[in-house]
Amino acid sequence: MKTKQIQHIFFDLDHTLYDFETNSAKALERAFDELNMIQRGISVSEFLPIYVPINKALWDLYRDNLISQHELRYRRFKDSFDRLNFNVADTEVAQLSEIYINELPNFASLFPYATDVLQKLQSTFQLHIITNGFESVQLKKMQQANIQRFFTTITHSESVGFKKPDKRIYQHALNSAKAQANESIMIGDCEIADYTGALNAGLHALLFDPENLSNINKKISCLSQIPEMLEKF
Repeated sequence: MKTKQIQHIFFDLDHTLYDFETNSAKALERAFDELNMIQRGISVSEFLPIYVPINKALWDLYRDNLISQHELRYRRFKDSFDRLNFNVADTEVAQLSEIYINELPNFASLFPYATDVLQKLQSTFQLHIITNGFESVQLKKMQQANIQRFFTTITHSESVGFKKPDKRIYQHALNSAKAQANESIMIGDCEIADYTGALNAGLHALLFDPENLSNINKKISCLSQIPEMLEKF
């Protein structure tokens, strides 16, 4: 499986290895239970279809440095409740956000084959993480899922000061890994942050697209396809 060129594999975490939507729904269930939201007339099943696209849109704004981390954490809940015409006090939104952030790392569902593929790749390549997620939460997620052991370096945008797709976070990650861009590949689910961002920084790139929504050629729909795809680089 060893390619002539690729020596280092950089992974995104959320939506690539870590099944964010599954774990997020479970964390929301806990938060809603703790604040008695169902008794007040709203369930997670009603909330999620509104919350998921709002959360994604706000993460895009956060990635582009248009809103702060605090705004993201607050607005994804406040905007969702407003869209549902459900009245919630600001103090309750803050409580819900805090409970959710604390509960999320307690759930550790990964995408199919994640652990098996990481185990296989680790014997041949150096593996790394580059994430725009909140540093303290990301570390707990990896520990809970028992995958931190696979990675030589973990680069967090919070500590670096730049978010993907900024070239500078990729350069920082390469420097930390003592890797050259032309012998490195980025694997992630975001076409802008992970795929185009990596290419612009000189790395190879592979898009994780489980729903086959992208027209990009160099993509996979299942993590089990990674070893075979690496032969093409």
